[in-house]
Amino acid sequence: DIVAIVGMPGLGKTTLANKVYGDPLVKSHFHIRSWCCFSRAYTKHSLLVQMLCNIDHGNSAGYIRKDEDYMADRLRKLLKGNRYLIVLDDVWDIRGWDLLKLSLPDDCNGSRILLTSRLQELPLQIKLDSEPHHLRPLTDNESCELLQKKLFANEDCPPILSNVLLNAAKYCKGLPLTVVLVAGILATTKQDCWEEVVIHLTSSI
Repeated sequence: DIVAIVGMPGLGKTTLANKVYGDPLVKSHFHIRSWCCFSRAYTKHSLLVQMLCNIDHGNSAGYIRKDEDYMADRLRKLLKGNRYLIVLDDVWDIRGWDLLKLSLPDDCNGSRILLTSRLQELPLQIKLDSEPHHLRPLTDNESCELLQKKLFANEDCPPILSNVLLNAAKYCKGLPLTVVLVAGILATTKQDCWEEVVIHLTSSI
């Protein structure tokens, strides 16, 4: 089965996929796991090298010099008969899937392909068996809670800063990545300057 996580950039698609990929139960369930990160300028060769190097660590240097046909066949043979989990992270278009799908055998043994994409229509083009998981933006309150957690850990936010944090959270537009970036900036700034910093950050955000 192919499981898709979709949503706009900054919502945490890769973070969620990584949490699943690294979970101890997931690790013990699959014989083989591999992570493949796309980019806007990907090639079939670069994708295959990534996947094979994750699976067959001892031959990493050798794969870079191999041609695409050899690597595509090698990947299919390594996966054949094994229950595998493959993460295809930040897939930009259907072409990326088409380049790899013939190397991903379906032995009806519970293998999974976890795909993340910012393109809402991509799961429809791939024709998934299951519904894609659409990540939603955080609410203002959830953004504020995340901001407080990043800045104060388990301690309470000083009352004098609560409105400043709420305003900062609103400017993040529900994107966890933006919340974390803003928290990083505020953490290195004196608290009595936070209000001024938040005002200047609005244009940057």
